[in-house]
Parts: sequence; structure tokens; C-alpha cells
Amino acid sequence: MKRGSKVFASVATLLCLASAFAPSPASACSACFGKSDGPLAAGMNWGIFSLLAVIVSVLGGIGGFFVYLAKKSAAMAQAAEATKAAGDAADYHESLTRDGALEVHPTETEHELAGAPD
Repeated sequence: MKRGSKVFASVATLLCLASAFAPSPASACSACFGKSDGPLAAGMNWGIFSLLAVIVSVLGGIGGFFVYLAKKSAAMAQAAEATKAAGDAADYHESLTRDGALEVHPTETEHELAGAPD
């Protein structure tokens, strides 16, 4: 490193530290300062309400997705029970996929009757 760049880096570092630790009056927002009916406070309130709306909509979407999964699972369980109750359980076999979903497959004889290629 050249001597001039070392001097510049040390001077820049000292200036940054001096400006960071220099005493200055604190600039409080209008809510802390006492003027809670000003335009800055109104803007801050709108910002808070906007963020709340985003959070509520995201959480509502996540909750709705879990309700959808619960209904879908109940419908699949009911369909599986209806299949077993109707006596068609001998014609189908069930298996679980890697993600835990229940799959119902026709037996080989029914598969051949349907004309599916081997």
C-alpha cells in the first residue's frame, strides 16, 4: 500500500469516528416531542396501519392454506372410508408417498381391463 493511501485511510477513519461521537441535539419525532396531531404523526400512523394490513393478510393466507389442507385431508379420508365400505377395497391398494399423501392405485387386473399400456 502506498504512503498516500495509508494517510488518506487514517484521516477518513478519524473523520468518521469524530462525526459519529460528536455531540449533537437529539431530533425527536413528533410523537415523542409532543405534537401528536402533526403531519409527521399522521404519516407514521398510516405507516403502522399499512404494515399491520400486510402482516394480517399474510397470516390470513397462511391460516387459509392450513384450513384448505385440513379440508382436503378430511375429504380424502372420507373417500377412502367410502371405498372400503363399498367393498371395492380388494380392487385397490393404497400406498403413502414420500410427503405422506395417500395414493390409491387400481390392481393389475383392473389396470389391464382399462386398456392402459404396460
